[in-house]
Amino acid sequence: MSLMDIHKRIVKEEEKYFKDFRSYAVMIRDIASRLLGDNDLEVIVFGSVVKNKAIPGVSDIDILIVSSKVPLKPRLQAELRVKILRELGDLLAPFEIHFATPEIYRKWYKKMIDKSIVIKG
Repeated sequence: MSLMDIHKRIVKEEEKYFKDFRSYAVMIRDIASRLLGDNDLEVIVFGSVVKNKAIPGVSDIDILIVSSKVPLKPRLQAELRVKILRELGDLLAPFEIHFATPEIYRKWYKKMIDKSIVIKG
């Protein structure tokens, strides 16, 4: 199998996430809400997918989970990220999952994100 064949397979596998990113964001919200025990958390989709500039096989889908209950330590965030992707059914899904408390969101992410879709609990 050539590198081009591998890339084509990756693109084909990832296309479903890019075509239906909103539904997957809702699923991620539901999973994160249950794992964190926070029915009020928000999921914010941002980046190239929201701007219609994403390229399956090259781009990722940026997801920001905003909750007062998100872990602050990187290792705990990584563990939560893996749990979410495992429950989604694909550890290699092209989601770049970020975490922020409401305060971190207001102080940093809100200033950096120019276009987004907010999915509330």
